[in-house]
Amino acid sequence: MHYTHTDDCDCIAQHPDDEKRVIDECNKLFSHKGKDGVKVVSPNLMLGVVAHEAKVQGVRTLKIEQRAKCEEIYEKYKDERHGKKPPSIPFPLMSTPDHPEIDNDGRVVGVLKAESDAVHKKGFREVCGSLLWPTRNTTPMTMYAASMLSKCMSTPPESAWNAAMHTMHYMYTNRNRGITYSETGNLEPVCYYDSGFNQKKLGTRPQYSFVIFWAGAPIIWASKRHGLTPQSVSEAEFQCLNHAWQQVKYVRELLAEIGFGEWVTRPTLMIGDNRNARDWASERMNTSGNIFFDRRYWTVREQVKLGRILPVWIAGPDNPADVGTKSIDKPVNEKLSPWLCGEAEIPIPKGTSVLCGPVGNPKERAGTYG
Repeated sequence: MHYTHTDDCDCIAQHPDDEKRVIDECNKLFSHKGKDGVKVVSPNLMLGVVAHEAKVQGVRTLKIEQRAKCEEIYEKYKDERHGKKPPSIPFPLMSTPDHPEIDNDGRVVGVLKAESDAVHKKGFREVCGSLLWPTRNTTPMTMYAASMLSKCMSTPPESAWNAAMHTMHYMYTNRNRGITYSETGNLEPVCYYDSGFNQKKLGTRPQYSFVIFWAGAPIIWASKRHGLTPQSVSEAEFQCLNHAWQQVKYVRELLAEIGFGEWVTRPTLMIGDNRNARDWASERMNTSGNIFFDRRYWTVREQVKLGRILPVWIAGPDNPADVGTKSIDKPVNEKLSPWLCGEAEIPIPKGTSVLCGPVGNPKERAGTYG
């Protein structure tokens, strides 16, 4: 059995002769200048992601990380961080000069062509690509950073270069954390969502984020800008709830398709820190604050009625999705990163519960967060 992801392949064979035959044929097909066409690596390694299975106090875990990728890019550009302390946060704070300013059209504000040309010569595109890959696979803590840097790709200012070096150093410092999934984690998927509002350097279209957890750790995460300008923080959160639901729908259907339908028979918890967004989705409530919403955003109300999702409130400081809405400070990073890395039990609000593993003996875990 063989499947390919562009230039990475995963293969399993019943007999060593079959394995050799496939490798030989690939070497013939893709050889270049007399060199082998393929590089055979450990089966634990796929697309640069290394998986580690372990048993901790009788509990099976699976940890994925990209330490080698973080070390590779840091080794190339470490001189740019010479004499600087390892960052304690993923991205420069919005109040500092090293946080780029982006207008409503997604363009960098105030950058000159000569400046962006000089930043490109330093290797900005390579650095951004190298940061995007771990962010996508194993490092959700840097999703806001990756989103901001991507918006600077065409005309990067010097501040974007400094910010990229900051994020690179943070990623290197935390290269061993990765994401750890546990057999005692949540069997029912849980989603957290959050949105910013009136953010100083993002025009009138703030950043939103959501994270979907399964097996005690993130499986899907996103940090993006709103496509429309929300007129209130509640509207921003309600729009975000709709964006998050689209991915929750995918996860629910995927789990059912691969044989885990029993874990999506109950509504999936959609946890956010805005009560209006929760109430507008759960109740037939038309107010001066929501009667002008675009029709597409009311999909969530239908999904609540069909019993597929359940919007729930949680206090802002306990919302893991906060990491994708802005550049966070050190205390917030220290509180939320254990959840995003799968190192601590996810926060479940009071009055709700989630089925947790192991699969053979699932248990209801009651919420404790207010």
